[in-house]
Amino acid sequence: MAGPIPRPVRLLGWASLFTDAATEMIYPLLPVYLSRVLGASATSLGIIEGVAEGVNSLLKIASGWVSDRRRERRPIVILGYTLSSLARPLIAVSSSWLQVLAIRALDRTGKGIRGAPRDAMLAAHADAASRGRIFGFHRAMDHTGAVVGPIIATIFLAFFPGQYRLLFALTAIPGVLAVATLFRVEEKVGPVEHRERLEGSQQRLPNELYTVLGIIFLFTASSKSFASSTPFRITNWRYAMSNEQTEKIRENRLRRMARRRGTPSHAATARGMREERRFRARGVIESARRLTQPSSPAGAPSG
Repeated sequence: MAGPIPRPVRLLGWASLFTDAATEMIYPLLPVYLSRVLGASATSLGIIEGVAEGVNSLLKIASGWVSDRRRERRPIVILGYTLSSLARPLIAVSSSWLQVLAIRALDRTGKGIRGAPRDAMLAAHADAASRGRIFGFHRAMDHTGAVVGPIIATIFLAFFPGQYRLLFALTAIPGVLAVATLFRVEEKVGPVEHRERLEGSQQRLPNELYTVLGIIFLFTASSKSFASSTPFRITNWRYAMSNEQTEKIRENRLRRMARRRGTPSHAATARGMREERRFRARGVIESARRLTQPSSPAGAPSG
């Protein structure tokens, strides 16, 4: 019969839940924030996510190498979570996409640092019979955070529409909870593995693994590019539909006026549009005349 999940594993799961909830409160809204608030383009989003994920991937290798040569892995994990928790709310005060790029890179730096040593800590509490259950529990907590984050963001924006900066600043709260949780984790500290064993583990990996990694790379690259550009496409489509709907509403209103007056619809539509253009032109001319006309002293009669 399977025993209970060890306490350190449960605490690591809660830390991942808080962190992922904070990340997902920002990440789905980042394209909208860049385009609406900062006026950035879709290209900037591609650069931001490309650099951020590249830093994340490279640091996973480095942190894993360092983790294998240290007796205590918890300080590395805490460092990674702290970096992400400090960087994430700074998006709230960003004024350009280059600042968002630097913040996202720092956020992903923390993720790259903490990933490998955290998994090693999980593995220290697992044996052959419980390995799948322990890692499955951690992934379940991680994905739960990915669900909770967008729900919180949706509820917040329903009550405070357009307050993206305030929402991003509030991600500091789950970040603090995640780091505080990690200080309660008790780590199994053992001797550093023998150097010969480490050197033996650096032998060439089988070719089948590289094939699988190549397939994963292709699918990940395609899904990332689609997910990053979709919000921009939706925004542009919505604006286009808004303009089209405005034209249709105006045309239908003119046609209803024509039916009430007994005038053919197409003639009324054309005539109404001409009258609208003339009205706008008269307004522009009148505004220009008022701006160029010298103002009268206070109390003096005009004209």
